[in-house]
Parts: sequence; structure tokens; C-alpha cells
Amino acid sequence: MRPCIFLCSTHKGNILVFDLSKSSSTPVDNIYASEKPIYSLCFNRSRPDYVASGDSLGVVKIWKLSNILSRKSSDEMKVLNNISERPFDSTEYKDLA
Repeated sequence: MRPCIFLCSTHKGNILVFDLSKSSSTPVDNIYASEKPIYSLCFNRSRPDYVASGDSLGVVKIWKLSNILSRKSSDEMKVLNNISERPFDSTEYKDLA
């Protein structure tokens, strides 16, 4: 699993994929997963290129991430550490609300 990949779901049934090494406020992918809200997301520890989603009706779907999103780079932990040390700026996220 890539430490800088972050997923979140929306009440509109989308899965937003963030690559924190690229941007913490702009998703690199938007997966239309369901007509219902997505309540659950889970990475597969043995197969880091697969993610499961579950919607409000209990429908579970399996998604395959691209190699770019699933292969860890050598300096990724350094990037993640740098991100965690930055102060939070809420103005970066005004367009996501």
C-alpha cells in the first residue's frame, strides 16, 4: 500500500482518491461507485492494488487501482512526514465542501 494514497467517500456514491504526494486538496481520481452513499472503504493488505467499497444498501464492490496509485516510491515516507509537519490551512479545502 502506498502511504500517500488516501481515499474518502461521499454521500453521492463517489470514491475520491487523493495522492498526498501530489496534492492534499485535489483528488487524482473520482470513482463513481454507487447511486447510494458509500459508508465503507477498505484497502486489501495482500493486494494493495485492490480496494473494497460498501454502500448504504450493503452492496460491496471491489475496485482495482492503477499501478501509479498502488506502487510505493522510495521517498514516499519522507513526503508523508513532511506533510504531517506542515500547519493546517483550511482555505486549501474550501472547494471540497
